[in-house]
Amino acid sequence: MSLVRSILSGLFFAIVLGAAVSAETISPDSWVYEALRSFEVRGLVKLEPTLPYTFDQCESYTREIIANIAKERAELGPRHRFLVERLTKQFVGMRDRPEDRWSKPVGVLREDDEFVAADFRAGGTVQKQVDEDKGEADGLGWTDFLVGFSHNITMETSYRLVMAPERGDNVDGERPSSRLRSYRGFTAEFERGLIDAGGSWWSVRVGRDYMHWGSNPREGLLLSRTSGSIDHAGARFEMGPFALSTFQAILDSRCERHLAGHRLTAALPRGIFIGAGETVLYRGDMDYIYLMPLGVFYAQQYNEATNDDNILWSFDWKVPLHRGFILYGEVLIDDIQYERDEKAGADRLGFDIATEALFMVAGRELEVSVGYTYLDMYTYGHSSGTQYVAGDGDAWMNPLLGSPLGPDADRWFTTATFGASACVS
Repeated sequence: MSLVRSILSGLFFAIVLGAAVSAETISPDSWVYEALRSFEVRGLVKLEPTLPYTFDQCESYTREIIANIAKERAELGPRHRFLVERLTKQFVGMRDRPEDRWSKPVGVLREDDEFVAADFRAGGTVQKQVDEDKGEADGLGWTDFLVGFSHNITMETSYRLVMAPERGDNVDGERPSSRLRSYRGFTAEFERGLIDAGGSWWSVRVGRDYMHWGSNPREGLLLSRTSGSIDHAGARFEMGPFALSTFQAILDSRCERHLAGHRLTAALPRGIFIGAGETVLYRGDMDYIYLMPLGVFYAQQYNEATNDDNILWSFDWKVPLHRGFILYGEVLIDDIQYERDEKAGADRLGFDIATEALFMVAGRELEVSVGYTYLDMYTYGHSSGTQYVAGDGDAWMNPLLGSPLGPDADRWFTTATFGASACVS
């Protein structure tokens, strides 16, 4: 049976047998993640460190926040009161009612539990380059569709249109990336387009979407939302305190570049999460051995006595040290020399470590983040065609699948957010 036929068969049985659970996913660029994270730092919710979340996960987290606020009689500032209201109106009881959510779509067509929701977003800028005589107007827009089929299966699409300055590779007929072709500075693409199905302890998805692994909400060292959306088939299974995620992706069908990965997370007492992940980037026909959700990819490559595939590992953690203070980090292993002789090459390692804290100042929330990221020289590199980048493998035209910082670099960062009022921070 072919892979496509297997996927379609699985989705058919998901429709027939699935429990009444929404499989709709929340895009990693949504405001929802920052809002939930703010309450996690405050100690009012415990968040799984693997994105994207499903709608039902967000509803469950919102209910947990509301319950803990009532239980602890927590005093909220104006920003957190606003975020609780927004999350509640977006998720609680709104699984099959997109027309009643806080972020309402432009239009909804409904028949019983089935619906089609359409939305449109747009923005623009006017800017003038120093070396140009005239300014120019640029803009971007998204057309979004959400189709719900009887609770347990959804279809989502997001079409993005961008008008950007005509310079560099963004000129008529050229390619700003391997996925795009410019028409006088205008580009368009399906940013997201997928079918989701889910039950009480499982979910599957097929299509194009973002993936983000690790406890750092801004970027992951192994798999980061900053790399853009990826064409893939994936699944997630929950087993008590454990959650297993697995996927198989096509980065570029023209040169047959594939990416596969699996990740296991464990929820420990006191809101502690630990995770371990492995990915492999390879070329040629699809290797079905990499479909195994459990196992070690490196062991298979060692058996084949080749170094053609690019395999990376990561280990991450998130530890609430006490209320209002979280420590998190990740270690990346691209290559490590376990035999130290004169022929040994350089290690290819990376790590990040950061902390987030929340303080109440004059009855308002002040959130502070401080962190450090380091990546060895040559990290993410490999033989021709298997560099750890998206698309066709051209490092100039495609983003890294991991940290956008890139190899042979380090960076400190610090941010501060003060909730001056309900809508101003």
